Amino acid sequence: MATLHLISAASTRTSAGLHTAANKSKSSILGGPFAYSAYRRFWFAGLLSFTAFWIQIITRSWLVQDMTGSPFLVSLVPITMLLPMLILSLPAGILADRANRRKIVLGAESAALIGYVALTAIAIFGNVQVWHVLLLSGFTGVIMATAGPSRMSVISHLVPAKELQRGIGLSAVVFNLAQIAGPAMGGILIGQFGTEAALSASLFFTLPAIFLYKSVHFDGECADRSKVAAPLQALKDGLRYVGSNPELRSLLIGALIVIVTISTWNALMPTFAADVLKRGPEVLGLLTLAAGFGALFGSIFSVALASKIPHQRIELVAAIVLVLSVLGFAASSSLTLSMAFATIAGLSQTTFMVTNMTVAQVASADEFRGRVQSIRFLIVGLQPVGVLALGLIAESFGPQIAVGTMAIIGAVGYGIAHIMTKRHGAVAE
Repeated sequence: MATLHLISAASTRTSAGLHTAANKSKSSILGGPFAYSAYRRFWFAGLLSFTAFWIQIITRSWLVQDMTGSPFLVSLVPITMLLPMLILSLPAGILADRANRRKIVLGAESAALIGYVALTAIAIFGNVQVWHVLLLSGFTGVIMATAGPSRMSVISHLVPAKELQRGIGLSAVVFNLAQIAGPAMGGILIGQFGTEAALSASLFFTLPAIFLYKSVHFDGECADRSKVAAPLQALKDGLRYVGSNPELRSLLIGALIVIVTISTWNALMPTFAADVLKRGPEVLGLLTLAAGFGALFGSIFSVALASKIPHQRIELVAAIVLVLSVLGFAASSSLTLSMAFATIAGLSQTTFMVTNMTVAQVASADEFRGRVQSIRFLIVGLQPVGVLALGLIAESFGPQIAVGTMAIIGAVGYGIAHIMTKRHGAVAE
């Protein structure tokens, strides 16, 4: 969810500012932002929160795979979690620009805990059904969609402007570290102690995350945003703000293509583990762990290259590598090769997304930052369309053909979009 230079006259100044801020900082990638207590607490709270989230994801997906063996029903788990973004992202962006962003994040985290407790209780004391998993996944999706723009926008209040680019980039490291820790713990717990133990473990990460979020305070948290226009007008203003730059439009189209097609590849990981590799939940954990390691290095890689290579070039190379690695993953029936391709896919996918996200945040004015992020979340919310197509193709032709087909469609679409934008001068190398 791309350079968001919204006013062409400011485009050169903004780009130069990003490079200057990066070049002036002499500390390591993990240095500057962590010098600020509020950022550290927010970062570690996010690590705990997303670790719990990933434990839930892998456990819910395995529950559905174990109960049904249906690739289509397995694909419905991420669909129900992402679909609310399609509906709620824009209103959530307006909310982020009008209300207290810290309270929104804290309330969402508390609500997520309620959903986790509910599914854990059903699994332990009741007879868990597929509809339980899907319903509560939808509930989690609503929470994520509502809090997403606020969660991302808070970062601008936690570090000074000179550290904002790295602070935003490092926020992606949180998610990717959790993508390593969560599936690894989830897969081990499922294999050794059952799904009930895995679901219960997520509660022990969420509780301290809530206390950490509660301890985060910053100067702008009580700022009066009541001057933001009424919701409908605020939405129009935000769309106008984003749409006024042709380069931005072209980059968002490219991101949309990647998200809806190529990036759906990991939605069927439980099916690949069970049906293609003929293994159990431990291998599902290994595959997700491999992708998580790749994503972690991809996010750090993106932050390190941000001031050295034009973001358009980073995104193009990352998209090409992503297509090739996903095709390799689809064709592989070897655990070793599958893990290698999953690692490369995770790295290239995250490099593309983090580069896009970081520049978008840094280039956005604070009063529009929530709405800008909401458009990115809206694009992510369209991913269920691709996941649904992936699941339907897998039902008829198998998961390997399905993932390969989506990668090829994405490659063709992204190639056409890139050529068209260069032809119209929207992308400058």
